[in-house]
Amino acid sequence: MVANPFLFIAVMLTLGVILVNGWTDAPNAIATCVVTRCMSPRAAILMAAVFNFLGVFVMTLINATVAETITKMVDFGSNPDLAIISLSAAFD
Repeated sequence: MVANPFLFIAVMLTLGVILVNGWTDAPNAIATCVVTRCMSPRAAILMAAVFNFLGVFVMTLINATVAETITKMVDFGSNPDLAIISLSAAFD
């Protein structure tokens, strides 16, 4: 953190976006099922929790590949700030 505060800031901002996105996506995903009584609220919440967890797990595996591909495609030279900006832009 102390060695590269820009990386810390980029990671915190990315985690904030993911957190807010999860807050708004989960209720919207289950609202229609619950209102139309296709599923019980308990089943809809469990389904949303399981698939949100799986989504984070799968995307964690994919994001590492994306970051590696970007760093191989572009030569950032000795400027790590450009690499951080590029990776943050790629994940948003």
